[in-house]
Amino acid sequence: MLMEKEVKIIKVEDIAEYPTELGNRCLLLRELGLNPYRNTEEEIIEVLNETASQPKYLDICLKYSRCQYFWKEYQKGDTPYFERDSIIVDEYMGKYWAYEGKHRICLAKRAGIKEIKAVVYKMDKDYYTMLNSIGEANHYQFHSEIIQGEKIQYKGEIGALWLGKVEDLRIRASSSYPLLLNEECNTKGEWIEIVKGVKFKTNIEKKKKKISLFTTKDVFSINTEIIIEREHRKTRIWLMSVPMSKEIYYVPLGIIGFTTLYRHGCWRKHHEEKLKAFCPIKI
Repeated sequence: MLMEKEVKIIKVEDIAEYPTELGNRCLLLRELGLNPYRNTEEEIIEVLNETASQPKYLDICLKYSRCQYFWKEYQKGDTPYFERDSIIVDEYMGKYWAYEGKHRICLAKRAGIKEIKAVVYKMDKDYYTMLNSIGEANHYQFHSEIIQGEKIQYKGEIGALWLGKVEDLRIRASSSYPLLLNEECNTKGEWIEIVKGVKFKTNIEKKKKKISLFTTKDVFSINTEIIIEREHRKTRIWLMSVPMSKEIYYVPLGIIGFTTLYRHGCWRKHHEEKLKAFCPIKI
């Protein structure tokens, strides 16, 4: 569906947050020792918010020639480069998020500019609003069983861990979708730290379970522990509990149902939509 588009004057205060995709050309981030390609969105947005009201940091921005030009144009009441390179924002319910022109928007917010001219695309759905934090950093445990027989039985629950940044590549984790901590994540009891302050271990045990006098069944027991430290790295962390069932291998988590135990960081509405559509393994 095509979004409605119009050129309009918007209030800078209605731009919901500082854009974080500023690239290596941002002098302020460089001066503060941050790299947009190594640091997380959470680390960058925290610094931008903390320095916004302090004039000395605006002075750093204005040492950069492009930002100097932006400032001069804003002072004249003009939006820099609008005719040849328009600022573009997405809008939902009176709030705006930067799409193009992120440096100009960042400077406008920091410098107290009241209004700018922008190309506005009106969204029919909220994709960008941040989700609330949930839960506390803690030690979490999960137990589940797969009981072999004529009909396979599934019991208990497993963890699903979604991170914005993954630092240990021994685990096939991705920032694009949750990692199901099932039998495929057997660390044989070894703790693995996949981002600073977040570690887990999973152990699989096979045992015989007596069903009747003459009948036993193979039982695979999956035990997982996750420790999320209070001082973990500033990044996206979403820990969920998911009922153990055959459906988790081919049905989206949003259909099965999940319980959020801990959520921290810049998770947005579009992440929630993606989670509902997440299909880990198709068999």
